[in-house]
Amino acid sequence: MTKIKKIFSGITALTLALTCGCGLSMSASAELKVGDSKAYKGTGYLAKYEVLSIDRQGKTTVKVTLKNTSKKKINNWAVGFDEDYWRVEDVKNGRLFNTEYSYNTVIRDRGTNGSVAPNECVSFSLTMSDNYYDLPERLKVYSDINKSNTVDELNTAARNCYNVIAELLADEETLGTPIEKCFEDGLFANSNSNGGMKTGFNYKYKETGDNVINATASQYARGNISVYVGRTTHDDEKGVFVQVKDNKTGMVGQFPRSTNGTAKWGTFDLNAPVYAKDFNYIELNDAAKDAYNTVAEYMADLETQGLDFKGIFENGSFPNAHTKDGLLIDFTASLTDCDKLINDELKCYNNGMIVYVGTNSIDDYGYPKFFVQAKDPKTGMVGQYPHPTLGEATWGTFDTNAPMPPLSQKSLNGISKTVFNIVWEYFSELETEGYDVWECYNNGCFAKASTTEGLKISQEAELTDGDKAINDELKCIGLDYEGMIVHVGKTEIKGEDIFYVEVKDPQTGRIGMYPDPKDLYGIGQT
Repeated sequence: MTKIKKIFSGITALTLALTCGCGLSMSASAELKVGDSKAYKGTGYLAKYEVLSIDRQGKTTVKVTLKNTSKKKINNWAVGFDEDYWRVEDVKNGRLFNTEYSYNTVIRDRGTNGSVAPNECVSFSLTMSDNYYDLPERLKVYSDINKSNTVDELNTAARNCYNVIAELLADEETLGTPIEKCFEDGLFANSNSNGGMKTGFNYKYKETGDNVINATASQYARGNISVYVGRTTHDDEKGVFVQVKDNKTGMVGQFPRSTNGTAKWGTFDLNAPVYAKDFNYIELNDAAKDAYNTVAEYMADLETQGLDFKGIFENGSFPNAHTKDGLLIDFTASLTDCDKLINDELKCYNNGMIVYVGTNSIDDYGYPKFFVQAKDPKTGMVGQYPHPTLGEATWGTFDTNAPMPPLSQKSLNGISKTVFNIVWEYFSELETEGYDVWECYNNGCFAKASTTEGLKISQEAELTDGDKAINDELKCIGLDYEGMIVHVGKTEIKGEDIFYVEVKDPQTGRIGMYPDPKDLYGIGQT
């Protein structure tokens, strides 16, 4: 067995280890135990989640109890969990409301226990094929109450329906069925009818498309709701649109091109006023990143064709985006060159946003270094990429002084895993070339990352060997958060040398780790 294979084979041992080479004592896994429970409180309800049993195969049975704390009777209740990875094998006193395109798990009433009077309770249980580590962070209770929906709720429901429809149609296209054929074959038999399709937890539809839409719309718009799915042809591209109507108020939400509620029902309305949505800094940074990748692809295509890609900022490739006013993202706009590519990339989800593409220097090879900013014209918040911000970047300038958003624990753990894979590849290449990987490690191939101070990720860093591989790869895949610190550590498990990775957010001090941050958190950096 090669050393690099031994490193990999030791990972299982690492995640189960009780004592590590640095002397820290670890507990084994933090799996759920029988009797574990958690209470939840929401508008009009209390809920309790408790673990009833865990068998030897790891199957977990839990019980959820709901209490109606409102003054009105709840009808057709349902409970949604954020998790989308639960494999539910059995439900008692309820029914699984999911489809294969659902992003989360939803359990609805069984039909005979759907009404819950004020101060009354109802319970159901479900058995999952895996024993999960944590109790759910939250759960949400739904009911088909007679309520009016806001424009934002209607547009949000339309957007989420559009997302699942896009996945469904992509799968159908993979199987050789184009969009037109899906509609002709009745995949959306009810939702594509003139009156649209009623939705709610008490509805069930035969056709796959209708069923997927009902399961999604019911979670975002409730009451007397109808959904319409239609076909579009815009800029010679065939697609779909979704409208969600509140039959109580007559307001219509739409996606793409969310409107102020006045969209014409059954028609992809490009004339109704756009919904003036407030974009948060996450959406602005994400849009800036998507536009950045679009520009990078544009430059790569020019280079492949033997065209001038180095002079794109001087030759008019950005008629609007490279001006101080920026490029207004508009679903109906007629644009050219890279402005059109950016607009096409962002127009579905970021209509109304303004994008600026700037250049701040030329690299050693004559390539222009560029950055992208995305602005909410309503609030003035500015997102940026690289160096994402909290919305406080100075417009038109690559602002490296603007505060960056903190990284969540989940993000840090995910980046740690990515760095682990980068290090794995680097070690594999060393071994292929005949080097001893641990000798290289001990001799400083990770000159900064192997120290307790760690490797500080930077756009401008001058690095060598493994440090450079980590920094460059993170830049390449868009995970180069300026100032983030990476540590590549080494320990011994059962006589085998093992490496692990930690990633630290210097703003919060929060640390992610791979492998198994639950069991090994705390090794290396402090």
